[in-house]
Amino acid sequence: MKKIFLAATFCLLMICSTASAQDIYASSNNGYDYYVVSESVNEREYKHNENGKTYNVCEVTCNVKLLRGNKLLEIQAWKFVSINHRTWQYSINGQKAGGFYNSKSLYAMKILETTGRWH
Repeated sequence: MKKIFLAATFCLLMICSTASAQDIYASSNNGYDYYVVSESVNEREYKHNENGKTYNVCEVTCNVKLLRGNKLLEIQAWKFVSINHRTWQYSINGQKAGGFYNSKSLYAMKILETTGRWH
């Protein structure tokens, strides 16, 4: 009986400890809601050499679900890049979208903050 109880307890612990992806609400903009897919968040730091100078680069990527109402419109691939931990630039689906230098990008800043990788 003890063996069955231990086996059942072990199985229950394994089931309960399984991590699942979460869609985390990040922001709204122009009638759209943006949710970060938590398991898609990645950060990479590296050095970039250009014209004899070395720059520290921080790159954060994630998938973002774009919804209007409760309808999923698309899953976008977002990429944020900061050189020397200064102003961030971002692209959506490989297309440069902007930087964090005006109020139009507040929703993008909130998406980066949601990734937990804001420096």
